[in-house]
Amino acid sequence: MLSANPSSNHSPFSVNISLIHELLVLTIKMSSFWRLSGGNTALTTNHAEDMNETDKYDEQGQTAKYDDHLTPAEKRYLQMWEKIDAQRMVKMASKSHRDRIQEFNQYLANLSEHYDIPKVGPG
Repeated sequence: MLSANPSSNHSPFSVNISLIHELLVLTIKMSSFWRLSGGNTALTTNHAEDMNETDKYDEQGQTAKYDDHLTPAEKRYLQMWEKIDAQRMVKMASKSHRDRIQEFNQYLANLSEHYDIPKVGPG
């Protein structure tokens, strides 16, 4: 949680790790839903269809009905993809904006002069 207490020893920008974890899990579930739905997330007026959409996930949040037609190799691929995606999200969430900017500036400083923008002027 964000701490606003000035007498606390923590930074005012300290973040609860469990909150980040919950956000990452939610992001992964939403990206899986988006990928499996083919990008079609339009709302319907038929509530029975909406109920069927929610039934596609079992208790652990994993897809229940889509896995029936997948081969074992496809299931392993999707599991690895989700695992790698979760690791990427954790890595991105662990860096602050300042860290990302410093890393990008270091990358730009290490580029050779070949990539410099040439000066354009008269003559």
